[in-house]
Amino acid sequence: MAKHAGSGVRVNAVAPGLVATPWTSTWDAQHAHIAKIAPLHRSATADDCAEAVLALIRGKYITGQVLAVEGGSTLVM
Repeated sequence: MAKHAGSGVRVNAVAPGLVATPWTSTWDAQHAHIAKIAPLHRSATADDCAEAVLALIRGKYITGQVLAVEGGSTLVM
């Protein structure tokens, strides 16, 4: 989309891993697994995801990117 969107239009995405939310509050095994293997040793928070979105908004020369917010867990999976 970024390639074909046209001048002045930026297209980016945030791809969160496991996020600690009320919906995932009963997923103790999954959160424990991420805490064990991820270099940052915890699940993401809503604030982590919001910071990633803001970074992409503020980066005026960033387009066509997918920003993974997963604490480095995909480095070890």
